[in-house]
Amino acid sequence: LLIFIHGGGWRSGKKEDYRVYNLDFAERGYITASISYRLSKTAKYPAAVQDVFCAVSWLRAHAQDYFINPDKIAVIGGSAGGHLSLLVGFAPDSVFAAPCAAQTGNRVQAVIDLYGPVDLTTEYGRTHDLTTSFFGASYEDAPQRYREASPLTWLSPDDPPTLIFHGTIDDLVPASQSDTLAAALDGIGIQHE
Repeated sequence: LLIFIHGGGWRSGKKEDYRVYNLDFAERGYITASISYRLSKTAKYPAAVQDVFCAVSWLRAHAQDYFINPDKIAVIGGSAGGHLSLLVGFAPDSVFAAPCAAQTGNRVQAVIDLYGPVDLTTEYGRTHDLTTSFFGASYEDAPQRYREASPLTWLSPDDPPTLIFHGTIDDLVPASQSDTLAAALDGIGIQHE
């Protein structure tokens, strides 16, 4: 199963944004899904993260209905969707999955990160309007939220293999975010490219 998570700075975008990829990979024999999440204009952090965790958990719970192998699930996302994909891959269920705790969990076997932010506590992350809108609070008012929502916070040696894509002319998410992720994955021995 390939689960696509759209970007849009946590405040725009829709699951249909990845339709072309869903269809292309489905034609190649994969089961595909695109998921939505509450946007920051509607609900602040951790709503988007919880929605993504619950969607993955729901798909796992209904694996038999959709011919999904629950032991072969990858999450794929770009920008804000990359950030959410990384959280699904790295953070423990207990942190974000409370609303859907009765379901089967969010464990995935691979993460594909397309230019997603990984550390929201950097100066850039703390002051960017997309980030402050996502949290509905400044870093000074809620530093724990910024740390908790940073995928780097949750890295552990049992995390899934991770594929990272990032262009050097990205003018929204600094490419240094992906470099930081690669170095951290190196440091704990997680397979990545």
